Amino acid sequence: MSTNIPEVPVDIPRDGDLRVGPLDPFLTRRKEKQPSISAAFKNLKICKEKIGRATSRWFFFNSISANAAKGPYYESMIETIGEVGKGVEGPTSYEIYNKYLDMEVEDMKAYVSTFKRIWDEYGCTLMCDGWTGITRRSMINFLIYCKAGTVFWKSVDASGKVKNTNYLFQLIDNMVEEIREKRIVQVVTDNATTFKLAGQKLMDKREHLYWVPYSAHCIDLMLEDICEDPMVENVVNNARFVTTFIYNHNNILDIMRTHTHGRELLRPTPTRFASQYIALDSINGQRGNLIRMVAYEE
Repeated sequence: MSTNIPEVPVDIPRDGDLRVGPLDPFLTRRKEKQPSISAAFKNLKICKEKIGRATSRWFFFNSISANAAKGPYYESMIETIGEVGKGVEGPTSYEIYNKYLDMEVEDMKAYVSTFKRIWDEYGCTLMCDGWTGITRRSMINFLIYCKAGTVFWKSVDASGKVKNTNYLFQLIDNMVEEIREKRIVQVVTDNATTFKLAGQKLMDKREHLYWVPYSAHCIDLMLEDICEDPMVENVVNNARFVTTFIYNHNNILDIMRTHTHGRELLRPTPTRFASQYIALDSINGQRGNLIRMVAYEE
């Protein structure tokens, strides 16, 4: 018995034939050579070095501290530049101080607004801190603390103002109104007499508020009083004499740095707070090295 089955011609591409079958892309070998792992790491190392040279040159030319690279936005800046790629110009100084600064301010306002819900629910603490800058301008900073963290609220330039009780009371009272009285549980300032009296007036006006002095400032005042003891004062003066003598003689200073392995001594300064005790702790920590330095034959 015979069957008439038509023969289907099979067209097989030969070498040099330009025709391509539907399965050829899956069966033929790719002509591209995959880079080796060592080559890929070498290329990555070269790219990192180019980025390092360019960014470091920018740091050096503009006298920017290298510690700025530890900031939270340094790596994100590098990543964003890499994602965007070539052909995009950087922002101008005018754009940075105008367009982008305004955008950052709006973002920060939106971030602070997220804390206000916590202030409404749990309350917050208004903190007031005064300081004098290198230009001798007197500034008073206001910060707000809550369970979610601390945010900076406002800075007031008090230069040329008489910082008496009435001025400080009016300033703090205005901040309470601005933040809303129902949100604030307590107001914290330093323990100066004017702040203390201003806090008392604030509690008289707003009965649910409490004025509390800084614990750190109270401790600093205690340490300052201890320094007035003749025995403690004598120890601090001796430590100041030793460090002044060492740092006024280069040869002795070099010997000290050799024995302390390059570590410096903190010198007591005639200021309040805990600087004297920190300096004494620094000297005591190098006690053994200082003894070896004195016994050094040279």
